[in-house]
Amino acid sequence: MLLRACAARGLWPWFAPDGTLVIGGPDYTKPPVASLIMRLDGKGNNVLSLSDASSIDKSFSELTVLAQSHAHSSTKQSAIIDVGDDADSDIELSTGVAETGQHGMKAVVKDPTVSYYRPQVMVVGDADNQEQINYRARKALSDARLSGYSLTAIVHGHRTSDSVLWEPGQRIHVISEYHSIDAVYFLMGREFNGGRPSGTTTTLRLKEDGVWIPDAYTKKKKQRKGKGETEIVDVA
Repeated sequence: MLLRACAARGLWPWFAPDGTLVIGGPDYTKPPVASLIMRLDGKGNNVLSLSDASSIDKSFSELTVLAQSHAHSSTKQSAIIDVGDDADSDIELSTGVAETGQHGMKAVVKDPTVSYYRPQVMVVGDADNQEQINYRARKALSDARLSGYSLTAIVHGHRTSDSVLWEPGQRIHVISEYHSIDAVYFLMGREFNGGRPSGTTTTLRLKEDGVWIPDAYTKKKKQRKGKGETEIVDVA
């Protein structure tokens, strides 16, 4: 129920490393906490290894979501039924009439980064309105894009150069001449490894920045503030 409620509103639930349940999305306005450097001449390098992987298995150029909403609670209406001349009077019956649900709900989203035509159709049920279908379509397409590319880095220690513990949700600037990369990535997960005597290392699992849960924090419309208390003015 939690996953369904969050997905219908463009959000997602997960647990922070300290066990806190978080419902929302990443903040892509935060500055990067560190820079990972891998140059060919070795100057300034602070990464033990850096590897990327890409796949078109779950990537789609166009995603179509089809849905329908279920009928709601029934209402009552009266019906007059004529039972013939033998009856002393007509009989009034109360019949239940279900409010019909909405069908044929559809949302289509496209991924401009996929240059080839590879469509996908997804069917979901029990949608309340068109806005929820739009959320689910964008979330499904972002998940497909996330699975299409990943970047894995192994670094010394468990903290950044500023003594900040590596934690999912951080943004990291990656510079790799070998991979032709100079961009900011989003840290989806980290794994602490090692200890005595070989030392400690951290495996960082990075994804494209700004792709995961794109609808979490949308810009709110500005509301006009009132001028305080109101008063009645006699214009006569």
